[in-house]
Amino acid sequence: MGPVSPLRLRLAASLLAAATVGGVACAPARADGDPASDTLIFSNLFVPYSQPISKSLTKQLETALLEAKRKRRPIKMALIASPQDLGAVGGVWGMPKQYAIFLGQELSVGSVNKALLVVIMPSGIGLYAGQKPVTAEQAKISGINPGKDATSLAHAGLDVVDRLAGVQVASSDNSASRDRIIIVLAAAVGLLIVLALSFLTSRLRGRRPPSSAET
Repeated sequence: MGPVSPLRLRLAASLLAAATVGGVACAPARADGDPASDTLIFSNLFVPYSQPISKSLTKQLETALLEAKRKRRPIKMALIASPQDLGAVGGVWGMPKQYAIFLGQELSVGSVNKALLVVIMPSGIGLYAGQKPVTAEQAKISGINPGKDATSLAHAGLDVVDRLAGVQVASSDNSASRDRIIIVLAAAVGLLIVLALSFLTSRLRGRRPPSSAET
């Protein structure tokens, strides 16, 4: 048997530590060995357990990933906001590239699964595509700052999908605000029309010719 990589040793140590304390986590979802791998088998997006992001932002990112798939540039993305989101493999916290390799091998990325795997942590962004080099993709996303919280990670994810697949999705929050502005403006215009008609009616009534009884 060949030498064991440092990453595998670190992951093994994390699993052993988790088993020593009984494998009990803070919540049932966090008791999983690797929550992201279970989610990404069936979905394109894993969002953090530790710091939930808004439903509208989650939907925006899901829509962007679906559009990337339609353009034949499929992407699977894991947003990791804290060690808790890694389950029993918390030893790779702060190592997005190493965790991308580990997670990608679990998901059979590059063989059965043809999607590009993207892992986003506050410390950086990791890519994995199996045996295919990701140097070009890494260069395209250079300069994207993941930020420090889950919401910032999600916005960084939108930037990643834009640069790698050319997909931009309008924020549902912005759309809702725009719709509210349109409704308010329409109501204001309607009120002005009513006031103008009322004014014209009153002026016309004031200009009626005198009746024969008054002459």
